[in-house]
Amino acid sequence: MKKYLLPIAAVAFGLSASVALAEEAVGKIAQMDANTGILVLDTGQTFTLKQGMPVEDLQPGTKVEVSFQYDEASGKAVATEVQPQN
Repeated sequence: MKKYLLPIAAVAFGLSASVALAEEAVGKIAQMDANTGILVLDTGQTFTLKQGMPVEDLQPGTKVEVSFQYDEASGKAVATEVQPQN
């Protein structure tokens, strides 16, 4: 049984290492293009919105918290959630 423990642990660690971790950014919306799904914060950070994400409340000047992940294929930051802040 012990000889199987190390390979199982190695596989489990490898799988967990490949999971992308979400990052967060806070700022005011500088630009929002609903047609292209591009959101730009006043910090200069640019995000591509996840397809199907509602954009009605995403207006320039609104302070938001953006949860995002980097898409390795495109190299772009993809917003998975955008929450208005008070």
